[in-house]
Amino acid sequence: MENTPPMIRTRLQKFAVTSGKAFSYSVPQDAFYDTEDLTNLRLDLTDKDDRELKASSWLQFNPETHVLYGL
Repeated sequence: MENTPPMIRTRLQKFAVTSGKAFSYSVPQDAFYDTEDLTNLRLDLTDKDDRELKASSWLQFNPETHVLYGL
């Protein structure tokens, strides 16, 4: 079977955040789908250069709970 990239099933909503104010957003469990991985798809959040975000970044992502959060 050919390896295919994950597909977007549900587009994430756009939302505005206010600098200095805490926020969180739960990414829906069905937002992405991968034919090979089925329900074992792991999400990661990287910067524009595809590097892992630093712990000091204003934006963080919990891959276990699929929650984006920041300040």
